[in-house]
Amino acid sequence: LGDDPSRAALDLVEALLRHRRARGDANRAWTFEDAVACAGELGDADLLRDRVEYVEEPLVRRDPSAPPARHVGDLEALFKTTGMRYALDETLGELVFSERGGRSPGDTATALEALDALLAGTEGCAAIILKPALLGYERSVRMARAAHVRGIGAVFTSSFDAGVGLGHAAFLAAAADGAVGTSRHAHGLGTFERLEGDVLRPAFRARVDERGRLDYRVLGKQFRGLGLRDVEEALREAAARDEELAAPQQEGGEEEMALREIEARVSVPLPFSSTIAFDRFSNLEEQPRWSPWLKSVTYVVDEQDNEETEWTLQVRGFRIKWRAVKT
Repeated sequence: LGDDPSRAALDLVEALLRHRRARGDANRAWTFEDAVACAGELGDADLLRDRVEYVEEPLVRRDPSAPPARHVGDLEALFKTTGMRYALDETLGELVFSERGGRSPGDTATALEALDALLAGTEGCAAIILKPALLGYERSVRMARAAHVRGIGAVFTSSFDAGVGLGHAAFLAAAADGAVGTSRHAHGLGTFERLEGDVLRPAFRARVDERGRLDYRVLGKQFRGLGLRDVEEALREAAARDEELAAPQQEGGEEEMALREIEARVSVPLPFSSTIAFDRFSNLEEQPRWSPWLKSVTYVVDEQDNEETEWTLQVRGFRIKWRAVKT
């Protein structure tokens, strides 16, 4: 509608809403006045309230240097003016990355506290949009549960991930939904329709029926070591570590931060034996064949007869060399 605010386009939207529930995503393209005008152009105001689940980030963020709470305040004002419910997407990334100046994710506990403060008292926020590939796996589930406590939905989605990323998002969504019994909104995992191929065999799309439903239990058989049960177990272990870290420290003791590792495995059928696959992959000099950034890998022997390899990386005009010892 932002590109084509014609009466014909609005009539098409109205006709759609009379038969289907819908969502929108403005990607922060509208001013407050634009959004109010668009909502007012719909002939039946009840359609916006009853048939539109939400619009993701409908408003431009007026002052990027201002705290996210000010932006959410604008969204709340829009809801009270028009009845347009909204979902938070880019705002979550700003919460997570703001602690490190936008370069890397900040502390999860700090982000969760900021999210809870942001959602407190909101009336028009229907859902938060979670991209695990951006926000992190564990952090996404914990943010979903924080939203559920506030009675707000949590929608897992992707940034055009292939089947592996979509599968992980599906498991995380199922784990988060399991805590509340069901999801308020369908998750946004349909981006596979935009992809020509997939690294999974069978492809992710093969696990989705004609009604858009996914049997994650069947999908989990393709993910060795990272099915739904594995995800839930990893989350329980992470929660236990958090409780341990949050326990009072002895006087004079130093706080320790535990590193968290997530191991992902995917099975892919090969047209040859596992012995041949291992032999080819373990021949380090062949690595540049499937890694385009690697210029070369060569074997060298030092004065102590230790077997080393010299690696040359070339990307974006830079060349980097280093040596590695086989242990």
